[in-house]
Amino acid sequence: MNEVFDQVVLDPMQVLLLSIRVFLPRIFWAMGVLLIGYFLGTILRWVVHYLLWAVGLNMAAERAGISAFLRRGHVDRQPSELVGSLVFWVIAFSSFMIALYHLGLTAAEQILLNFFLYVPQGLVALFIVIVGLFLAGFTARLVEGSVAAANIRAASLLGYGARVVIVVLACFIALEKLDIGLGGLMTGMVVVLISIPVGLVFAFCIGGRQFIQDLIAGQSLTHVLSPGDSVKVGEHRGEIAEIGLTATTICTPSGEVVISNSALAAQVVLVQSRAARPELVPQEMEEFPEGPAETPAPQPDPPAPEKAVVTSDAAK
Repeated sequence: MNEVFDQVVLDPMQVLLLSIRVFLPRIFWAMGVLLIGYFLGTILRWVVHYLLWAVGLNMAAERAGISAFLRRGHVDRQPSELVGSLVFWVIAFSSFMIALYHLGLTAAEQILLNFFLYVPQGLVALFIVIVGLFLAGFTARLVEGSVAAANIRAASLLGYGARVVIVVLACFIALEKLDIGLGGLMTGMVVVLISIPVGLVFAFCIGGRQFIQDLIAGQSLTHVLSPGDSVKVGEHRGEIAEIGLTATTICTPSGEVVISNSALAAQVVLVQSRAARPELVPQEMEEFPEGPAETPAPQPDPPAPEKAVVTSDAAK
């Protein structure tokens, strides 16, 4: 009976107490490591935050547009605070890994180690996206300014297209940095980005000659004509309402008339400029009076002088 009791109760209890006696110091040691890591991370977080604030990181981030980007993402903290928090979490994860190692939890340690090794790649990918957004905004403003300076319309559309292309490329590079298998998709994206301008060139060469002529003529017309000028185009006569990319709208007494820019440049004659500047569109200038010329009224002849009649008493 005693042997059965020893085998059923005492032996397992002894093993349990021995395990607790061996494992309990590890628990206290791991808790100490976590506490030390927490306090050390908190101190270093504030130290890094104030050091970066002192060297002007927040002002540099504001000028670069990074702070505005963070505010759009509902992140109200300063970049120096974010870097300090990053330092805190690095130290906290490191202390947690040390604690798991001393507790002997190898499986959990391996999982967290893989995650911890993945964090730098995620930070690099985030940095690539932020730099891509900054370059996209800078390139979009540069394209819009250059296109507007060249008096070409649709500047905002071209700037938006440049922004989208750079952001998409930055996102693909970031995903590749995260070891996400997008090799085929990346290759397809590059092929699409290359084929779009090539296809546009072929389209313009084959079927867009008239469009290019109208586009060039429209740019020429904007230098010599402006909305409000009175013009005569063939049988149409009226005021220019709008000079578009490929066509011009003219308000005539019978209604609006839309004429292609190339046809307008070939036969338009300026009747009266809104700015009272006689200019030519490319033909020679002709003046068309608005109505029949008024003939001056004949001036009446001056009355003849009266002859003086001399009378004398002898004549009487």
